[in-house]
Amino acid sequence: MWIAGASTGIGAALAERLLGAGAQVAVSARSAERLQARFGERALLLPADVTDAQALRDAARAIEARWQGIDLVVAMAGAYTPMRAD
Repeated sequence: MWIAGASTGIGAALAERLLGAGAQVAVSARSAERLQARFGERALLLPADVTDAQALRDAARAIEARWQGIDLVVAMAGAYTPMRAD
């Protein structure tokens, strides 16, 4: 399984839960440091910005090379901009 947007929030929580259940998980986010701090050696760390198509292709190839395929991709990457409703 590959989770894009796994450094914080729901993506990170999902990755933690899956790793705890014994799943092989690849995690991506812009911050390599956050991924390393949170997952260390427990997951396949693939720093990538989802707005960079080549970085995503490279990440997908790395997963395919390591695990001979990708079973599922969960796209959790997003941005939050606080704003008023009015």
